[in-house]
Amino acid sequence: ARFLARGGPHETVEGADRARNVVIEFAALAAAQACYHSPEYQRAAAIRRQFANAEMVLVEGLGD
Repeated sequence: ARFLARGGPHETVEGADRARNVVIEFAALAAAQACYHSPEYQRAAAIRRQFANAEMVLVEGLGD
């Protein structure tokens, strides 16, 4: 996976605003799904949920 954005300046022009935005690129939707559902990530997510609210969407890209 590759981080495309991790926080930084942003402008919300429509919808709800978040103080921090993260965009991660995976090779394929299946890779993102496998990462999210992995036992390793679920352990980390359980800790994150104690301290932060999040919305997460896995989206298939356009391809090359």
